[in-house]
Amino acid sequence: MADPGIKMAIFSPGIANVLQANYSALDTFLSELASSLLLLQSPQEEVTQDEEEKTSIESGNFSHLYYRPTIKADAIERAQTRLYAHPTTVEFSKRWNLPIYYQLRFAEFCKRLDKAIEGVCREGWTADVFTGDAKDGKKISDTFGYELPFFFELYDILLSMWKPDVYLRPLTHRFLR
Repeated sequence: MADPGIKMAIFSPGIANVLQANYSALDTFLSELASSLLLLQSPQEEVTQDEEEKTSIESGNFSHLYYRPTIKADAIERAQTRLYAHPTTVEFSKRWNLPIYYQLRFAEFCKRLDKAIEGVCREGWTADVFTGDAKDGKKISDTFGYELPFFFELYDILLSMWKPDVYLRPLTHRFLR
């Protein structure tokens, strides 16, 4: 039996990047499980399969004779809904400490913003408080017309909330605040 400490480490929000990676892997697995079990088959595939069937019979491959039902996208969606609503999946999903993950991420963003505000208060509006690279600063300046490094930093903080390695779908309402 596995060590209980190791099991809990999967759900531990103490290291936000690890929790995000684990949660994203689980979410991807669950969302693709139903669709991989119920493969879509388009009519064009059936036409090319007729030609392949003739050559496969000659080579001794009879796998095309197995029953392959045509599954529509709504059936996959229903299967995914049933999978997400299953009591085991619901119980497993409750173990993630997503509110704590959000608080950790929000604290990161606030720390960056507080540091930028502190720099502006100490050195003035032209203080170099942008933590990104010069290329990103130039792109932000050219695209949006921002001139002050504080606004570069603010824009970069807002964008970083929605990066794939930060954002989690169940926390959308919190990140929108």
